[in-house]
Amino acid sequence: MELNLTKSFIIALKLLWSPYFSFWDKFTKKFLKSSQETVVILLQQPLLTTVLSSLLILMLLGILFISFAAIIITLGLIIIILIVEGRYYII
Repeated sequence: MELNLTKSFIIALKLLWSPYFSFWDKFTKKFLKSSQETVVILLQQPLLTTVLSSLLILMLLGILFISFAAIIITLGLIIIILIVEGRYYII
């Protein structure tokens, strides 16, 4: 009896999850197809590849600059607060 219960439980799980698996299967196939088409287009047009890669590099550098600026501002505010509170003295 337990074996039949286990089998029926597994079958029920498969029936419940099959629409999700088919959705993800279709999604991954479409994603792979579109990414392959994008790579082919970029390989055929080197100017577009250069422009897109330089834009990506500029975006990454901008994000790095903003994060470093935020860290420096935060540390500066902490130092100013500690000096104003009088816990540390500048000689």
